[in-house]
Amino acid sequence: MADEATENQEPQPPAAKPGSSKGKLFLFIPVILIAQAAIAYFLVGHFLAAEPEKPKPPPRKKPDAQSVGLFFEVKDVVVNPAGSLGRRYLVFEMGLETDDPKLLEEAEAKNIWIRDAIISLLVQKTSQELLDISKREALKQELLETVNRKLSQGEFKKLYITKYIMQ
Repeated sequence: MADEATENQEPQPPAAKPGSSKGKLFLFIPVILIAQAAIAYFLVGHFLAAEPEKPKPPPRKKPDAQSVGLFFEVKDVVVNPAGSLGRRYLVFEMGLETDDPKLLEEAEAKNIWIRDAIISLLVQKTSQELLDISKREALKQELLETVNRKLSQGEFKKLYITKYIMQ
């Protein structure tokens, strides 16, 4: 029976001797496998898995796009139109556009004068003049000229009405 047990067993390779090259090879196999795993992790993580950076395209300008300047806003102007006897009022806000930062500083310093000039102009208009849409562009131009007369550093280019409520 002992012979049968030895016959069923596969032959074992001879045990490596402590000073042999086969013994050293078995010691370096785990080190080589760990090194290969680390290199594979580095390569996959940094080169294959990372998305390549795409250069950002420069912003496209539309051919008809307008450049936007700096704005000075006049808010919460409430006036009674001429001849309304206090029964009607206009709530008005506007923005003035410029490219000059010094002009904005001057407008901030002269804010009270500018508001007074706007109110003085608007109270001279009747309700019918203020409600007539065909006269709106003329009113905007008149307001712009009135404000620009108060300034010495330059002139605002455009006037935009941001709120216009007649009650």
